[in-house]
Amino acid sequence: MRVFRYVLATDNGTAPNYAPPCLTLAICKPQIRKAAMPGDLVIAFAGARLDRDPDAIIWAGVVTESLTFAEYWYDARFQLKKGKPPQVLDNIYEPDPTSPDGYRQHPHAFHGSSSKFTDVGGRNVLIFSGPNTWVFRFSPRALPSSFGLGMGSARRGHQTSYIDDNQWQVLREWMSGCHEQRQQNVQSSTSQITRQPSTAGRRTMGC
Repeated sequence: MRVFRYVLATDNGTAPNYAPPCLTLAICKPQIRKAAMPGDLVIAFAGARLDRDPDAIIWAGVVTESLTFAEYWYDARFQLKKGKPPQVLDNIYEPDPTSPDGYRQHPHAFHGSSSKFTDVGGRNVLIFSGPNTWVFRFSPRALPSSFGLGMGSARRGHQTSYIDDNQWQVLREWMSGCHEQRQQNVQSSTSQITRQPSTAGRRTMGC
């Protein structure tokens, strides 16, 4: 299995986009979007502003589809990925034969005209709709060094490596175990908050 790894400097919900129906990577990271194919694994490590641990993972997933921007724009599944600021969505490039690059950019909270060249240069939109998609953005998990997939000191751009089937099985089990634990923690916190009596003037915060 081919593994793409990169550092996510900021996580504002744009790239990746977490809105339904599934996680997508449609803007930013053009080199990964251009090269990755279904069956490849993408791992995003936390930048310094997101977590102190350089091995902390924000999200990871196996690519299930690679669509062109036109396919993404017209696909009925991804119409909810369209919207206007302040919504943070990623289906913002509409096919336009009158545009020099073939696309019209719709308004976005974080991606203006200066981002268009980089965005459309990635050519493809990566879809992560399968069970092998894990999101840890509110509770990052540090990837053990035994996997040999850390970014090390090379924190810019992306890195590519390969793992065999046995390594993939162990990694998938680790990811799934961490994800299940995170969901249990969230459910536990929510349950505790629900049981607490409501008090005027007091605000209770959960995960």
